Amino acid sequence: MVKLILQHMQQITTILNDPTTDTYSVTSTLTYSMHRIYNGKYMICGARNEATLNKEVVLRLKTLNITYAPDITVNSSTYTQNDAIRKVICNPSGNPNIYTYHKWQTQVRYGEIIREFNGNKTLTLPDVPVLLRYQDSGTQLVFTSDTIDRVKQFGEIHKTVDIYINVISYPKFTSFVWARDGTSIKTQNSAKYQSSSSPTIVKDTIHGREVQLYGYNKTLTIHDLKAEDFVNYTVTLKSGFPDVKFTIVLESASVPDTPGNFSQRDSAFTSFTVQWDPGSGGGYKQTFYIQYRVQGSSEWTIVSAGEEDINEQRRRRTYEVRNLQEGKAYELRMYAENTAMKRSNFTDVLIVFTKSSGTKVSTTSSAVIGAVVGVVVTLVIVCASFIVILLIKRSQGKILSKANIG
Repeated sequence: MVKLILQHMQQITTILNDPTTDTYSVTSTLTYSMHRIYNGKYMICGARNEATLNKEVVLRLKTLNITYAPDITVNSSTYTQNDAIRKVICNPSGNPNIYTYHKWQTQVRYGEIIREFNGNKTLTLPDVPVLLRYQDSGTQLVFTSDTIDRVKQFGEIHKTVDIYINVISYPKFTSFVWARDGTSIKTQNSAKYQSSSSPTIVKDTIHGREVQLYGYNKTLTIHDLKAEDFVNYTVTLKSGFPDVKFTIVLESASVPDTPGNFSQRDSAFTSFTVQWDPGSGGGYKQTFYIQYRVQGSSEWTIVSAGEEDINEQRRRRTYEVRNLQEGKAYELRMYAENTAMKRSNFTDVLIVFTKSSGTKVSTTSSAVIGAVVGVVVTLVIVCASFIVILLIKRSQGKILSKANIG
């Protein structure tokens, strides 16, 4: 709203106290609130006095120049996943109409910046593989990377299981349906199946960085699992885009596999390192345990040697057992236990020796004794050779004496 405040100030200047030459000066001030909508508008000031011909008002115009920060709109055509060239245009509107463009930024939840581009009015998005172009879109329906890692999910006989997926959908999908081995599942008023959908924070990898995004969790609850329930389940999401499907393989949860290739890696005076290859966790997160004891004793000492999540990539693992006695033989074995409290079989017992500082001394002494024996043997050989030479010379002397006598 515009406020008009009219202030009249009259200044009278008297020259030589002559009324006929007195000059009257009137100043009119208009005060108003500034707003960008008045930019370019005219302000008109009019005045007249008794000397004005025909008493007409003398007018003067002033064009307002109001500076203000730009409003920005961002425009882009509608592209499909098959379009390699995609452009986004920045349209600022402000006064003055001269702009400095800063960097374009890709932001996700909480304003986290995951990439930047040098700024100008038009941004041409870099080309990426077709399957990753959805990451540049503000309108998308995709399954998140944490869902893709859960192709296999697990349940137990006679128990209830929740199988689920997480999805990013902008705008939100309109409907979803579950199917079992290709046959639609009726979840309404069903004692066997229940389906649900709820907003959630999901993890996904966008342009090479793991980020948190707003998404949706789709869950199918299956009660009283039977052997025939361990099949494939598919969820189909419908929206304004082509339908999106994701299949989950439901497998029976079981005891974890016995760790494989349990062996010694190295040994020290009060510790040694062992290694093994993890097996399946039976559908649950598993923890590895090592038991050890001095050979001949009856009590085992147990240590936790690490964990493996259900979706974690399997790799060879190592663990250092510490605070042991020097120069002892130890018996070791290990097993795995999952969060369903199911335990694998033990590995075969492994015998490992810690090093002994006495072994070093013994080795040094043996080396010294060996050197002494070597010297003695050499002297004996030299003496024996000398004796043989003397005997040969004595025999030759006797032969010469007999020859002279003859």
